[in-house]
Amino acid sequence: MDVRKAIWKKFHVKRNDTLPFSGWWNSTRQTLDELLAEVGFNYGCEVGVCKGQHARVLLKLNKNLKMILVDPWGPYERLSQEKADARYEICKNNLKNFEDRITYIRMESMDAVSQIEDGSLDFVYIDGLHTFDAVMLDIIFWTKKVRSGGIVAGHDYYAFYQTGIIDAVNTYTKAHNINEWYITRDKEATWFWIQK
Repeated sequence: MDVRKAIWKKFHVKRNDTLPFSGWWNSTRQTLDELLAEVGFNYGCEVGVCKGQHARVLLKLNKNLKMILVDPWGPYERLSQEKADARYEICKNNLKNFEDRITYIRMESMDAVSQIEDGSLDFVYIDGLHTFDAVMLDIIFWTKKVRSGGIVAGHDYYAFYQTGIIDAVNTYTKAHNINEWYITRDKEATWFWIQK
């Protein structure tokens, strides 16, 4: 299936839209999740999993999907290790029906990335730390893990306190001449493009 055509149809993108393309359909992150299933993307990775809610949606939509879930489930800012461990247990419970299709990597993103073969993933969904540096590093290193024609995506493309997501995504797409990329229309928008 032609992924570009599938995106344009699913998101109702029109010629001459401005970047990032968002189409005229009231699309959400689940719209992208549905598209990933429809085009048969069966091997993906989520970087930054928290309680597993998004992974559960992806796994429910695609019965053939196998996922790598990367998250240190460790302390940061005001989150203690005890609370992080509780989130990990909640995640495992939320995903207990999909255990045979999940590989957990409980590590920092930049430590885990070396365990994944370049060009092996159909998609990656980045939702880790939200600072400019962290997002930029995730994009730079995790993009290499996605095969040509796959999808590179991430969450929270909107302005909120002490984040650099918009700046990181905009800078990366401009620096790498990504001339077609997309965002969903929900408040906590998802950004994505097709890997060259």
